[in-house]
Amino acid sequence: MRQFFKEDISEKTHQVMLCKDKKILVGDVLQLDWDYFITIPFQKQFHGKSKKEFELLMRGFLHNLLTQLTTPSERKNGERLDTFSALQHLETNAHYHLAVRVPNHWKRIREQHNKYYFVRDKVKKVMVKQMGFIPEHIWDKKENEIFKPVNDPTGMFSYCVSENETLSQVIDTLNLHIKREVA
Repeated sequence: MRQFFKEDISEKTHQVMLCKDKKILVGDVLQLDWDYFITIPFQKQFHGKSKKEFELLMRGFLHNLLTQLTTPSERKNGERLDTFSALQHLETNAHYHLAVRVPNHWKRIREQHNKYYFVRDKVKKVMVKQMGFIPEHIWDKKENEIFKPVNDPTGMFSYCVSENETLSQVIDTLNLHIKREVA
């Protein structure tokens, strides 16, 4: 399968199926207003794991992050993060690229003066303290590379999938979730 570079993404590529089970197309990812782009580098102790093991680690990360961002009643009512993640360099320097959309209507988000700093602090708490993916000094040094706002969904998508692997090898379909709004 060919690589998706930003200049190659067209109306035709919007119809490419990302995940048959969930009926999610490339266009679904490109048309969403993503809030944050997170890079999750893993310490050397995590290297050498299988794709399935990394997907389970990502599931734990997303669960812990959702717990930090929502109230128990919101989770009970089915609130979830919209996520798109891609696992890169599985064999050598495994890391995830993750796009996240955090709804503004969640109670803990509404109570904050600055959504960006609140979410960034919660991502740091989960990534560094709870899951132990990276040490705190690495986060402090590379914070602006690890967590940033998404300004261009097309560029974000092409960056995530521009490796020499097929979409099925790169995309984490286990943790792919997009809530479709019904008009």
